[in-house]
Amino acid sequence: MNNIQERLTRCFSAVFSHVPREEIPFVGQGSIAGWDSVTTATLFALIEEEFGVALDVEDLQTLDSFQEIYEYLCQRLR
Repeated sequence: MNNIQERLTRCFSAVFSHVPREEIPFVGQGSIAGWDSVTTATLFALIEEEFGVALDVEDLQTLDSFQEIYEYLCQRLR
């Protein structure tokens, strides 16, 4: 696991503590009960704090899985 994956996994684990850590890289909004707009706001606030980036509001609709957010961060942090 690379640094971005590890840090992102910690963010997801803080919000979705009921999901086993090894499953985090495979989760999406449709696969986690309770992933709603409030949970999304909490997750994105943690990500912004952890990575020092501001997530673009227009991108939030498409950032609905660990993988999508990971790829987004990889592009933004290059």
